[in-house]
Amino acid sequence: MAAATNTMALLGLLLAFGVITLYFNSQLSNMHERINKVEQDSRADSTQVIDTAAYISMLRRVDARLHAHLVAPKPHALRTNCSVNPSLHYEDTGETIPECPPERGYLFNQPTTTRLFSAAYMLSLEGHWEDYRVRRDTFRNQSVYVRRFIGVQGSTRFANDYVQTTSKTSKEPVLGRKFKGKVLLPGEPGYLTPGEQGYLATMRQLLEEALNDPRVTSILVFDDDALLHCNFAEELRKLLSEERCGGLVEAESTGGVLLLGSALWINGTYPERGRWTGGWAQVDHDMEVIRQRTGRSTQCFNVDRKTMGTFGVIYHRQVFAPIIEWTLQADEPFDHLWPHLTSMGFPVRAAYRSLVVQDVRHQSSVDPSRKGQEDFLARAQKHHWDMTQYCDPNTEQPVIPPKKA
Repeated sequence: MAAATNTMALLGLLLAFGVITLYFNSQLSNMHERINKVEQDSRADSTQVIDTAAYISMLRRVDARLHAHLVAPKPHALRTNCSVNPSLHYEDTGETIPECPPERGYLFNQPTTTRLFSAAYMLSLEGHWEDYRVRRDTFRNQSVYVRRFIGVQGSTRFANDYVQTTSKTSKEPVLGRKFKGKVLLPGEPGYLTPGEQGYLATMRQLLEEALNDPRVTSILVFDDDALLHCNFAEELRKLLSEERCGGLVEAESTGGVLLLGSALWINGTYPERGRWTGGWAQVDHDMEVIRQRTGRSTQCFNVDRKTMGTFGVIYHRQVFAPIIEWTLQADEPFDHLWPHLTSMGFPVRAAYRSLVVQDVRHQSSVDPSRKGQEDFLARAQKHHWDMTQYCDPNTEQPVIPPKKA
């Protein structure tokens, strides 16, 4: 009798296992069909960028219990024994503290299996269609499918916020900003150009739209003067394959920002603390600390207060709301946002070798005081941009031809 009971129990378990197997097989089949459709749609309407192995990320959503190691950890902001950004922590306090490790430790050369960019956008003002079109077509050749997002024209939207005035240092009229009952001059705290106000409003609108779509896990945003690395697709794959860098923006992470390119203007005074602490000296120290800790070179660094640029950035969904809130009261340009996010516990890192740089051969629409740069090579050198590595979207050839051996 006992043997019969055991046999029936075993048969019951086998039957249950078979049902579960059939269920997951059906789910896998359905997911594969959905992924194929998404990939086709993304190439048809240029609204999405999908990783070739994104099905792994979908599998993890079928039964999260199979991946318990992905459960969100204690928020970094609540930890006291480490910092998401030791560089900024040092600038603020003078205290040296370890970096909070990635959720799964320091992993290198892992397949980019969980990266799913729900959408990629290029910010573009009215009247700049041709700039967008040229880059859209060039980016497609690098497997990046961007959608145009019409930006806010600051000179129109915020025209009533400005008045022509004079300054003590210049006989030429300047554009003063009416702010909190005062007229601020360029260079004074709280002064923003109309273009900078327009950029803040543009990003706020974009993130509000993304936040209202529950399917969006992260977005990739380009400025319309971005120049891509000539081997962008492969370089991006390598960057995202490092957990310390790519893990910030994968769907299952607790959130963060990854700059695919940045501009640092100075070497800085690090380790001496002061207004000019941040810069290449502190960045190189940050990179060396990670190398000593892991035994491997890393591809990204913690931003400091001198890390600027928005020409190519990946934003995780968890940072959408904090950024929106910040833009509503910001009195600084958008790329001064990074320390604020860090203070909330979100890591913000930048590719050490920029995959995206700014085309500085023309006047900036955000800050017209930055004229077209005849000495753009000198500026590129300051930012550590090797212009033989970045391609002109019109020719798809390096901006500066490499020297022949």
